[in-house]
Amino acid sequence: MRIRAAQLNVRVGDLAGNFERILHVWDHAERDGVDVLLLPELVTTGYPPMDMLDHPWFAHEIERVHEALREASSTKSCALVFGSITLRPSERPGKPLYNSAYWVHQGKEVARVHKQLLPTYDVFDEARYFEPGPASEPIEWRGRRFGVLICEDLFENENPWPASDYACSPVENLKGKEIEFVLIPSASPFTLQKRARRVTIVQRVTQRLECPLAFANQVGGNTELIFDGGSLVVNDRGESLEEAAPFQEGWADGVFPTLKLVDQTSEFSAKDAPSPNTPSLTPPTQPSPWQEQALQAITLGIKDYIQKSDLKPSICFGLSGGIDSALIAVLAAHAVAPEDVMAIGMPTRYSSDGSLTDSKQLAERLGIGWKTCSIEQMRDLTGSSIETMIEEPLAEIAQENIQSRLRGLTLMALSNHSGALLLATSNKSEMAVGYSTLYGDMAGSLAPIGDLYKTQVYELARWLNQHGSYPGAIPEAIFTKPPSAELKPDQVDQDSLPDYSVLDRILERMIEYGEDVSSCVEHGFDEETASWIFRQLHRTEFKRFQSSPVLKLQSRTFGLGRRWPLAHRPTTI
Repeated sequence: MRIRAAQLNVRVGDLAGNFERILHVWDHAERDGVDVLLLPELVTTGYPPMDMLDHPWFAHEIERVHEALREASSTKSCALVFGSITLRPSERPGKPLYNSAYWVHQGKEVARVHKQLLPTYDVFDEARYFEPGPASEPIEWRGRRFGVLICEDLFENENPWPASDYACSPVENLKGKEIEFVLIPSASPFTLQKRARRVTIVQRVTQRLECPLAFANQVGGNTELIFDGGSLVVNDRGESLEEAAPFQEGWADGVFPTLKLVDQTSEFSAKDAPSPNTPSLTPPTQPSPWQEQALQAITLGIKDYIQKSDLKPSICFGLSGGIDSALIAVLAAHAVAPEDVMAIGMPTRYSSDGSLTDSKQLAERLGIGWKTCSIEQMRDLTGSSIETMIEEPLAEIAQENIQSRLRGLTLMALSNHSGALLLATSNKSEMAVGYSTLYGDMAGSLAPIGDLYKTQVYELARWLNQHGSYPGAIPEAIFTKPPSAELKPDQVDQDSLPDYSVLDRILERMIEYGEDVSSCVEHGFDEETASWIFRQLHRTEFKRFQSSPVLKLQSRTFGLGRRWPLAHRPTTI
């Protein structure tokens, strides 16, 4: 028996397009002699469909997809297991839907299993839409006993979130039921910390149930969420054979009674399947450096945001000569053709000569477009006009922010004119303490590095200069010059902020691990510095609430996964 775990890049809500992708990979599986094709969780709708699920017309259209897939199975010998939704009877109390896995074969629905554990932490809010399913029972098919667990059912209490402390264990429920193989449809988003932990959990569950397991995970970017795939098959000893290549469509095949895995990528190009008589085990995939994972994730996130939003495949952004916009330039050149990237320099009297020369040199090395537009006259005119109106000099902070907002105005005008996607260049450190200008440098449709701390920005830029597709593109001067917003004479970031090496470590403790000032002090940080950072983190939430979607790379990301009140004041007694 040959089982294939395939990862698909589907678009949320695109029922027709997703249906065609399912048929496409199913046809390949049929030609390759696959017996069971496993697809990801909610592959019919894309993940997460969010409040689209509240609309009855959408749920009923999904049922039409189910029927079409069931009918398509009548002409295939390959069974299909796919994730979708189930409409619950209206007379039953509870939510109107189940998060389900369907098994169809030769014109019939063999089985249907409902997800038991509904995550409500981080970016997940499944209990808003779904009712928990009952304990699943073994599925008998062709003389084999299969168990099906849907994503969180596998992870159960293994997630490092208090909200994931579940009262039941779907894995434990399958023990002692003579399960011979477990199928896991999943939509598990990427973070820099998750991939290795996910494989460990899969191996541990396999050892608990003493049987092989196939795991099919979604791949692709859906707004701020990025899915890395990593679909795999492990044997009954929990040994990972080989994963499908991450961050692209592909699959992995397991052949029984022995296991043999084939990794296939690049638009499901067909290759000769292995013979069941030539089994071999390959070593587990070694994790790549975090910088390589970040590059792959961000590039995929930008590409899919453009494609799935039906936007023109072109990018624009402000290139200041600093490290943040330099990193955005390199990432943009990886995501789309360099000739479809436009970088804009917008100098004022406070801009250093190096800012323009470094930016121009970077643009030339990348092969991207480079234009300049001085905003000095606009700055003078805007400032003097407002001062005439208020009959007094503008406050210094207001004068500084006029420059940033004029840059946002210029970039948005270029985006409107050309149809190019405007990328915001803020990093997580600046966003955390509000060191950015609302309606100014925060302008943009997507914030690709908004989940990277400043020190990580430097590390990723250094790595890209050595290992990326454009080695040495970022001039050394950009790495060595003191970071500056260049909004007033001789300004540097450290005039207003702690050193980034300190700031980032404290922010990580407060954001990723929820620590307070006293905990940071216990770990050796200065109390005054930690208190200032804590205050800034809380008093600038209104800026982040209005920021661009941030591509999720860390455990706690500003936006969908971190819900914080705007009008609040954390105090203790």
